[in-house]
Amino acid sequence: MNKNQYSTSTLSLASALHTLYPDALISVDSSRKKCLFIFDTTKFLNIKNTLDSFWNKNLNLDAFSYSESLRYLKSRIYENR
Repeated sequence: MNKNQYSTSTLSLASALHTLYPDALISVDSSRKKCLFIFDTTKFLNIKNTLDSFWNKNLNLDAFSYSESLRYLKSRIYENR
C-alpha cells in the first residue's frame, strides 16, 4: 500500500467513506479473516477531517445513501469469498 491509499477493516467506516466518495474505493480484500477496504486518498477532500468527524460521531450522512453503501460493500465482501 502506498501513501495515497487508506485501508480499514471497519465496515461502518468503509461505508461512510464510500457514501462520501464512492469513486475512491480501490478494492475489497476479503482473503483474510478480517476484510480490508482500500481507498484512494487523492479522491478525498480531507481524509483526516473525515476520519476525525467519523470517530467523534460528527459525520453527517444521508441514511439511505449510507445503507446503500453498506449493502454494496457487503456484496463485494461475499462475491470474493
